[in-house]
Amino acid sequence: MTEKELDKLVWLVGNGHNTYKELHQNFPYLSIQDFRFMSLSCIGGLEKYIGLEADKGRFQFLESLHYQFSDDDIFYLTEDSQNRFDKLLKEHQSELREKIILIFSLVSAIASIIALFKP
Repeated sequence: MTEKELDKLVWLVGNGHNTYKELHQNFPYLSIQDFRFMSLSCIGGLEKYIGLEADKGRFQFLESLHYQFSDDDIFYLTEDSQNRFDKLLKEHQSELREKIILIFSLVSAIASIIALFKP
């Protein structure tokens, strides 16, 4: 998974689009094994991305490599991914502020031009 894809995954889960169905729709090329690996990595303490909600039975999930995800299975961000989400959120807010400043600058420039031609 590329950094960009990982950011997208973290952004989706962090913003509440965290069901298996939603994630699978956004990442149709990821297989069930990919989702299993990400979830097992979280529980096993390897690279941590997302985890499977506890109420779906982690023990059943861990004991059965044949676990089939259902559309309503819910994933959560691990601590590492939550930190990544916080960083993405700050970047998003910064970009939004920059766009607002640009819009105000354009409005100001247009108002200045109009003022030049006003008698």
